[in-house]
Amino acid sequence: MTAPAKSCWNCRYQKIGGKTFLGLCTFFATVGKDNKEIPPAVVDLGCKHWQLRPSKDDPAIEDSDA
Repeated sequence: MTAPAKSCWNCRYQKIGGKTFLGLCTFFATVGKDNKEIPPAVVDLGCKHWQLRPSKDDPAIEDSDA
C-alpha cells in the first residue's frame, strides 16, 4: 500500500474556514496558540506538523451517532 500524499488537504489539523478556502491549521491551538491561515505555498506540500486525517471508514474511529 502506498503512503498517502502529505498535504494540508488530508491533514488532521486542517479545518475548513478562515479567510480563504485553504482553511486553518489547528495544530497551533494544541500548543496554546491561535489557529493560523494555511498559506498557498504550503497547502499542497504539508509541513512538519502533518498527521494523516483519520478516515471516516476507519474502524478505530468511534461513530458519534451511535
